Amino acid sequence: TDSWRSDAPLIMDDARRTLAIGGFTSKAPFPDVAQIEDLVESRQLRFLLLTGQSDKNVGPTPRDLQFRGWAQSNCVVVPVKDYAPQSLSPDVLFDCRKVWQATGSP
Repeated sequence: TDSWRSDAPLIMDDARRTLAIGGFTSKAPFPDVAQIEDLVESRQLRFLLLTGQSDKNVGPTPRDLQFRGWAQSNCVVVPVKDYAPQSLSPDVLFDCRKVWQATGSP
């Protein structure tokens, strides 16, 4: 996820392993887009949950736009009804499994 606000419920729900892009403050320089790509290609990461504008105090940063651009080019949007049918959140969940298929991984 790119926000601790969207990451916290996932951790609290059932202790899923998550990676908060930018850490708690969303400002730490880890991971970058190349590191996300490496994590996806090595099958250590499958989903990216990117927040909508209402979840941040400011508009998107250039880094936010890089993550969203990479996800839009390499992953598939998961319909909200498939993971949070009651949600009104502007968050977007991306499934990056197609990257595995493109690299020959099942």
